[in-house]
Amino acid sequence: MIKVSFDFDGTLALPEVQEYAAYLISIGIDVWITTARSRAVYKELQRSLHSDIYEVSLKLGIPDDKINFMGLDFQSKAEWLKDHGFVWHLDDDPYEHKEIIRLCATIPINVDWLYWKASCSEYIRLLGY
Repeated sequence: MIKVSFDFDGTLALPEVQEYAAYLISIGIDVWITTARSRAVYKELQRSLHSDIYEVSLKLGIPDDKINFMGLDFQSKAEWLKDHGFVWHLDDDPYEHKEIIRLCATIPINVDWLYWKASCSEYIRLLGY
């Protein structure tokens, strides 16, 4: 199964990106959220602190175990992505793009680029979807 990752703030928070993620899920792509936000120290506060992420994940059907909060883990997105077999990661942060290029085989795609969706789709097409 093809796995892809989306940043949340400035990326999956956008309605157009949510529509694309829903499409990917509908064709069988494994969609994950990888955010620089910190996980709540107290588990019972997690949903209220990040209610926007959980609302979108519920709407799209992304289970909680496919939401990764990097902040308190002291691990960069690139360090985490490199060990989990993602084809690409969509993000709005140029620093994250550089780190992904430097550390792993995952392809970073900039959501601020006019042709981000075409790029994402082309990489998926090349893998047979």
